[in-house]
Amino acid sequence: MVSGVSDPGRLLPVLARYKGKVAATLLLSAVASLLALGPWVILAVLVGAVEAGTLTGSLAMILSGAAAGIVLLRFAALAGGSALAHLVAFDMLRDLRFALLGRLEVAPMARVIGEGRGALVKIIRDDVERLERLVAHAIPDLVAALVPGLFSVVLLAVLDWRFALIAVAPLVGAAILVRVFLLTPANTALAEQLGALQERVSARLIEFVRGQPVLRMIGSPWGRTAESAAPDRLIGEVHAFEWAWARKGLCPHGLSQVLLGGTTFLAVGLGLWAVQEGGATLRDYVLLICLAPALVTPLEKVQHTLHEIMEMGPGIRRIAEVLGWAGPPYEEPLRRAVACAHPVRFEAVSCSIDGHPVLKGLSFTLPAEGLTAIVGASGAGKTTVVRILARLLDPDGGRVRVADADLADRRPDDWYAFAIFAFQGTFLSRDTVADNLRVARPEASDDDLRRALWAACCLDVIDALPDGLETRLGGDGVTLSGGQSQRLCLARALLRDAPLLVLDEATSHADPVLERALLERLRTYRAGRATVFVTHRLPSAAVADHILVLEAGTLRGQGTHAHLLEACPAYRRLSDARRGAAA
Repeated sequence: MVSGVSDPGRLLPVLARYKGKVAATLLLSAVASLLALGPWVILAVLVGAVEAGTLTGSLAMILSGAAAGIVLLRFAALAGGSALAHLVAFDMLRDLRFALLGRLEVAPMARVIGEGRGALVKIIRDDVERLERLVAHAIPDLVAALVPGLFSVVLLAVLDWRFALIAVAPLVGAAILVRVFLLTPANTALAEQLGALQERVSARLIEFVRGQPVLRMIGSPWGRTAESAAPDRLIGEVHAFEWAWARKGLCPHGLSQVLLGGTTFLAVGLGLWAVQEGGATLRDYVLLICLAPALVTPLEKVQHTLHEIMEMGPGIRRIAEVLGWAGPPYEEPLRRAVACAHPVRFEAVSCSIDGHPVLKGLSFTLPAEGLTAIVGASGAGKTTVVRILARLLDPDGGRVRVADADLADRRPDDWYAFAIFAFQGTFLSRDTVADNLRVARPEASDDDLRRALWAACCLDVIDALPDGLETRLGGDGVTLSGGQSQRLCLARALLRDAPLLVLDEATSHADPVLERALLERLRTYRAGRATVFVTHRLPSAAVADHILVLEAGTLRGQGTHAHLLEACPAYRRLSDARRGAAA
């Protein structure tokens, strides 16, 4: 979940461009709500005419026609206001999502990855979507509830101050109860805690559903460990939390409803007393008993709307947090400095993940050209090295230098012009093979594509497809195997022709013979440039010009395959383990 200081005011630049349209929607909502009082006012006028003995057939027809016209005008105001409010809301959602995506493009990659894909998707999809309720419904409804209430109180006060007091007294009491006991900072904090707990339940339930095949195979759909039983426990926690929260509001909420329900009885009884005592007419009394109860529903709507806005608060703060993301303040463009090959130096780099040290003062140099392999047992820190190079992770200590500058000082787009990465996982869009490749270099010719595919040992696969480079992938198109997808992604990375290519198990689905053939083609295709690959296969590493041996986050040796077999005990242990596994 996004954390840190967030200022909801960061939404204002995105929303300010619609302030005129928002004002128009609020005006239409106010007009529609005031027109709803029109028939009651006309009824009071009719009663006053009867009381004065001046009601005629023509006057009754005119007033009835006016009431019908008011109803039609209210319908037009409601329809126009609702249409405009939704149009504004949808435009705002679009602009907010564009603004959030723009922040993701410039924020440090480590921060984006660190927040988690699920949390960011929830913000861009769900939190933004909830703002439609705020703009198209909650705020217009709040205005529609408050304006006629204020108008009614003012009108009653003009007619007879006692009528205004009769109508307002229960409402004030109910409002004080709601404000003191329900709309409090403590309840706002409880709403945030409940939201966080519900997110934990959602995440765990997703894991539970995905893990069903394994959980069932071990003998129980819920599993036998505390971790696998966590969905059950968390659901129970949500239930207990919600019930405890509800109990706190039962008495204040119930008492406020009693007060609101007493408005009608007060209006009927005390209003008749005011008429009898003098100073109030039957016309005024009719207005009182019509308008006083009508104040109750708006107040209930205000309570509901304020509660809804309070629930939206955490999502608004999460949106504001992402809108506040920005890249570091780079002082100089560095694209020229990385346009050609340079050695990359790790200088005493340390890194911890979830509090556990993974790299411990790691120092080495990646040559500016040739094949460099990074080997080591699982957990040695190989992938962490690649993640730091890819700017997906920031080191805790030390630094990474290239072209005599700290990697942290480089603009991300400058760095990704210098270094291109291919990982074990793949990403291919539901488009043609050619379009998927040209993501890396839009101006590439078909010959360029075919050369990159040849270097990735994938040209024969693509030529065998129904439409070759124009074959559509995924969906209704062709589905590639895991290894074919990996090699196609590698071809896309090769197409960038960057000075540094880094592969993190990017050929894990290939068999050893194919992987060695691929590395030999890379040596030819990328002559004069640097290629770094992580592998757990020592025969593949043996073709490298330079090998780095990692063990428990430290460098145990470096050199050629033959040199390391003779001089590096850690490398010999890896070799012995491979031969033992093969035997």
